Amino acid sequence: FGSILKMGRTQLQEAVPNSVRGVGAEGYAERLEAIFKESLRSLRKGGRIILSYHNRELRAWEALTSALRANGLRLRGVAVVLAESANDHSKRGTRAQLYDAILELEPGYEGGTEAVWCPEDPVAKNLFAVALALGEALEGQSLAESYAAQCAALGIEPSIC
Repeated sequence: FGSILKMGRTQLQEAVPNSVRGVGAEGYAERLEAIFKESLRSLRKGGRIILSYHNRELRAWEALTSALRANGLRLRGVAVVLAESANDHSKRGTRAQLYDAILELEPGYEGGTEAVWCPEDPVAKNLFAVALALGEALEGQSLAESYAAQCAALGIEPSIC
């Protein structure tokens, strides 16, 4: 994303919340907003953006929601898939994210979110629940309340805080 923003690749310019580097949720949301703005500038009419995303913190999902909403993007479809490097030895026995939410985004889309696929694993279901809640939040609902409702509907305990 750094090249999209014409920033170069310094650690201080990453679009990642990191308290050590002094990038909080607000700065994260601002960077995401700029990334999506530039993506939309170059997107052809009728085009869609496919985003792979995961995060264990609800505030990161709130920042993503804010950035998408600011750019008029809506969630058209969502799937949760095993991450490319899920079986990497460095992730074994850690709290590493093993799944990615694949988000299909479209400017001005007004239909509902198509829930494409999700593994049965509770961690994957939590990611699926927050991704579906993102779609509802882009329509004006509370992300936290929608996430809780999605978890209840899936029969799981919320683990994204």
